[in-house]
Amino acid sequence: MRDSVRQRKQRDCSIVRTYRVRYPVNAQSDLTVLDVLSAQEVHMIKRFIYLCIAIASFSCAEEERGKVTPADQSCVPSRLMYDSVVADSIEQQCGTCHGETPQFGAPQSLTRGYEDLVSGDPGGRLIDRIVARVANKTMPPVGTPPIAHNVQDTLVEWASCGAEHTDHSVGLVVDRPVFTAPEQAPSGLTTLDLTAPDFVVGEKTLDLYQCFVFDVPVEEDRFIRRIEPVVDVSEVLHHVVLLRDLKKKFEVGSKACKGALSNTQYLYAWAPGGGALQFPEGGLRVSPGERYIVQIHYNNGAGLKGVKDNSGVRLLHAKPEGKEFGMFAPGPAAFAIPANSTFAATGTCKVSKKLELLAGMPHMHSFGTAFNQRVIRADGSKETVIDLTGWSFEMQPFYHLPMTVGPGDLIETTCTWHNNTEKTVTTGEKTGDEMCFNFMYTSPPTKKAYCNDFIISPNTDVDYKVGKCAPEDADPTPPKGTHPPELESMDPLTGGDLGKHSWELSYSTLVIGPVGNVFLADDPGLFIAKGQAWTDGDQLTIDAAVRLILKTKQGVSIDSTDFLSASGTVVKGDKEGQGEWKISCGDIKSQPIRWQVSGDELWVTVDKTLVSYTLPGLYVFKRRD
Repeated sequence: MRDSVRQRKQRDCSIVRTYRVRYPVNAQSDLTVLDVLSAQEVHMIKRFIYLCIAIASFSCAEEERGKVTPADQSCVPSRLMYDSVVADSIEQQCGTCHGETPQFGAPQSLTRGYEDLVSGDPGGRLIDRIVARVANKTMPPVGTPPIAHNVQDTLVEWASCGAEHTDHSVGLVVDRPVFTAPEQAPSGLTTLDLTAPDFVVGEKTLDLYQCFVFDVPVEEDRFIRRIEPVVDVSEVLHHVVLLRDLKKKFEVGSKACKGALSNTQYLYAWAPGGGALQFPEGGLRVSPGERYIVQIHYNNGAGLKGVKDNSGVRLLHAKPEGKEFGMFAPGPAAFAIPANSTFAATGTCKVSKKLELLAGMPHMHSFGTAFNQRVIRADGSKETVIDLTGWSFEMQPFYHLPMTVGPGDLIETTCTWHNNTEKTVTTGEKTGDEMCFNFMYTSPPTKKAYCNDFIISPNTDVDYKVGKCAPEDADPTPPKGTHPPELESMDPLTGGDLGKHSWELSYSTLVIGPVGNVFLADDPGLFIAKGQAWTDGDQLTIDAAVRLILKTKQGVSIDSTDFLSASGTVVKGDKEGQGEWKISCGDIKSQPIRWQVSGDELWVTVDKTLVSYTLPGLYVFKRRD
């Protein structure tokens, strides 16, 4: 049987560092490009350059001081991978400063070809110096956007011939230790391997997420006591995640599956340097008929040939004895992160019974920067569960959270994101969406997998500010309108002449039936809206803020605010009241639209995303001119 970690291939990344700079990065003599720039040049870099990888001076006097130590002195990086991938990456990421003619004080060009980068002894080559700064994240300079994870990984793996991976824990600060398992598993456990079956990782494979789906072959309930990584070809292995397929929607077998997966539950995650997870007693129940998914992130940045991988996870299980643990995920269920902004959302979960917390895996996507969770005790006292800054999507271990919560306690979970795109980022399971949960192992298990209770706020207002697409004479203080969500489908809108008018938002709502397996509570909540609209022939401008307070029967509740400022042309379709809104101003895309003019009222639908579902949002305006 295969060892859970193949020692012939796997290196302990917590001990070995291929690219280790032999001098203090922040030493006074360690000059970077920014140290020799004028104030004007620094301003130019911040304004015009998305990313430059700055390298210290390459003078003979600094030759020894700048060396790095490679793990393999015989490594010759792949020329094919350089020509097909690496050259373009270096040009795009570094070319503005380190082009054919270096600019902004950069000491050397990085774009003069393969031979220029790899000439010399391993450890002193130009590519080694670049990768050293990329791997330990001392470059790009502070204040410039980081290099994308897949680009970092490709550069490091290409230059080291697959021997090393980027240390994504650099910059991560967390006040809880990683939840580690004993080196040896308890005796007498039954072993079950869920692994990739000789999966072919192509020579040009980069940033591939592959899912391997298994029906768990148990004939009776068992307790999983321990989960171990099975690491086969470590040179191409980026990370491994184990999930439970809650609805059995994924077919048994193998397929590409980038991003978060819907209707799944996180059970375990491994990245280089990680280890096993073991319950101190008892374990996690697995029953006949359950379906598990092993998601593996591959990156063959080294361009290795003939790779067939058998990585995955090992489950060690026994009879159901001792404490039973379950997965429980508190956190805010819905939010919208405005474009080009730093934003935080908080969810509160009211505990109904005594729970022993064992370990938790904070989870966000790539826009995350910080994760904070605390318990507000029934007596009003507060206790930190976990505080984490310097978030990296590639580093999501379980942390040890040994504490107990009880009836009346509130678990408050806050995530902070930085959205550096031009579009609003909303809740969802896709890579470009965001999430905020702490996947926690608790005993006993809870009935609900997720928890975000609605706590009635004395503030029933919505903050409205005139948006960028509104005309200059827009009213900065339009009146507030309220309305409950609609539980049934909406009658067809009949169209009509938009005319040239100014409109005031009376109310907004959302046409919501069952969303997936989520049903609204008997008292479903409230929409609070402020806004206005302008029409001129076929031109439509909407400027509004809508706060959604929504309650569900599943115990997940939402309190979020959306801002819409958009303008464009309404192109009529074949049916009355239906067409396309071609957007010329705003953060939304052109989309289908329905409208109706009835007396002094204008009804308009605009799509809204709610927990990965697109639903028709209804805006009802009253004419004010």
